[in-house]
Amino acid sequence: MLVPSLLTAAMVAASALTSSPALVAGWEMNDPAGSTTVADSGPSHLTGILKGGVKTTGSTLAFSGNGVVTATGSSKLALGSQPFTMETRLRFSKVPNATVGDYDILRGTPGGGWRLEIVARKKRTIAVAACGYAGSKAKLLLTGGPHLADGAWHVVRCVKTDTSVSVVVDGVEVAKRAIVIGSVTTKDPLAIGAKPTGADPYTGELDYVRVYAG
Repeated sequence: MLVPSLLTAAMVAASALTSSPALVAGWEMNDPAGSTTVADSGPSHLTGILKGGVKTTGSTLAFSGNGVVTATGSSKLALGSQPFTMETRLRFSKVPNATVGDYDILRGTPGGGWRLEIVARKKRTIAVAACGYAGSKAKLLLTGGPHLADGAWHVVRCVKTDTSVSVVVDGVEVAKRAIVIGSVTTKDPLAIGAKPTGADPYTGELDYVRVYAG
C-alpha cells in the first residue's frame, strides 16, 4: 500500500502524464533529398506539397526566398479554443527586407488565424520571433527574444493557453501576454515557409515544424 505522500506524488505524476500536449501535426523534414512532398507524422497525415524555390535535403527543408509548402485537410486539426503550441527549429542569416515583409514560418489559415513568423525590428537590423492569433475573443501579435538571423539553429515556440500567449526561444520564455484568445479556426491551405500565395517568403532552413494540442 502506498503511504499518503507517495500516493499524492503518484497521482501528480499520472496527472502530468495524461495532460501532456499531444502532437497533432509534425513535418520532420527528413524526406529524401529531391522529394516534392514532406510527410506529416501527426495523426491527420497532412502531406505538404513543395512549390517554387524550396527543396528537401534529406535532413532539412531549404527555402531560397520564393517557395512555399502547402497542405490541405488542415481542418482536421480542430484546435478550437483548446491550448496549443506551434514549434519550429530553424536557421537563417538574412533579416527579412522591406520587399519581403516578414518570414511566414507556419500559417494555419490563409488569413493568419494562427501563425508563427519571423519579423524585422529596429529599422530591419534584427529579426525576432512572432506569434500571431486571431480568435473569437481577441487578436494578438506578440514578438520578442534575441536576434535570430545569426546562422545558428534556434527553436521557437508559440504557446497559447486558456489565459495567455507566450513566445519561447531556445527554451527561454522571452515574451508573455495575459489574454483570452478564444477559439481559432483552421482553413485550407495550411502553409509553411510563406503565405499560401507565396508572399512573405522565408530564406533559410527548417529542421522541423510541429503543432501540439492540450
